[in-house]
Amino acid sequence: LSSIDDYDGGLFIEDISHGNSRSLVPLGLGDVIVYRHDTAQGVHVSTGRWWSLVFWLRGGDVLVAPWLEEEAASGDADAQALLGTQLLEGSFGHQRDQARAHKLLSQAAQFGHRGAQGLLG
Repeated sequence: LSSIDDYDGGLFIEDISHGNSRSLVPLGLGDVIVYRHDTAQGVHVSTGRWWSLVFWLRGGDVLVAPWLEEEAASGDADAQALLGTQLLEGSFGHQRDQARAHKLLSQAAQFGHRGAQGLLG
């Protein structure tokens, strides 16, 4: 909703698995961006004003992401940490499973995923 000339900064995507590396996403007036629910993102505006319109969409009543199991099994540290967290909390349609959660979080932590490392202590 804002012209790129109205502000400095904007939407960023963050790679939380390997530290705090932020990448600004160049968006112009009327641009749209769609990303997965587990994308670490935020907004930082250093000068000016940035206006945006956000829609949260949910597809159906099942909150379990079908791709998450496959990506976690293939060694994706982000997927392992996310699935491990969901199993730890019993959230997003998963039953609590402390043993499996700990295994997934440990695998993600071994790959350097800071969120998983923080949960494990």
